[in-house]
Amino acid sequence: MAVPGEESQGGWLDFVDGFRYLWGRPYLLVLSLIKATGSLVWGAVNVLEISFADNVFPLTIFPLAQALRIEDGGTASLGIIYVVSGLGTGLGPLFMRRALGSRPPRLILGATIGMALVAVGIWGLAAAPTFGLFLLATLVRTVGSGTMWVFSAVLLQIVVPDRYRGRVFAFEFAMLTLTQSVSTLLAGLFQDAPAWGLNQTALLFAGMGVLFSFGWVSFTPGHGGMRIMNGCRRFGMLGIKMRR
Repeated sequence: MAVPGEESQGGWLDFVDGFRYLWGRPYLLVLSLIKATGSLVWGAVNVLEISFADNVFPLTIFPLAQALRIEDGGTASLGIIYVVSGLGTGLGPLFMRRALGSRPPRLILGATIGMALVAVGIWGLAAAPTFGLFLLATLVRTVGSGTMWVFSAVLLQIVVPDRYRGRVFAFEFAMLTLTQSVSTLLAGLFQDAPAWGLNQTALLFAGMGVLFSFGWVSFTPGHGGMRIMNGCRRFGMLGIKMRR
């Protein structure tokens, strides 16, 4: 919704204005990069899960495949993976919200847990010996990515004033697009490299997720999370009343 007196200048200029605003408020800059750090890890799965479905777990290797007249086992497996992904991204944030609440420090904690779940889930993709365990790892991964996506959006809605919210979201989505593009590019290059391969590439991105998880721990309640909230209060940026 447009704010009276504030007109959009266009995509690129909105991005620049959002960055200028965030540059002077590093605690908000950190929060606006939650999706970007997550997509740098989970973006690779968009490439890897196709290879897993086609080459490792095609549905034609299962007994029911012939009875169901499945001709393209890779496509069928990928469809099942997408169903599980939808369940994880849809239900995960709901359960996490119920468990953690909606106060900003708890949202930061939820995003941190989400990053850890993404890392564990991607590790599970590489380690899964069966398609069932692969789907379980997919569920864990998407619960994490869905939680990061929803919690980061709610967090920015709470702490960014109406006047700047659109520009901050423009910056957030620009960085998300950039990091996800880098992630998918690297995943394609590494999985095709003779020295790497599919499982090794998945483990690489799982390791990146672990590193980011440790980084986000410093912003959870009791660490930097309260400093971020105190900084927001000092500048009068908690425009929405927090629920306890």
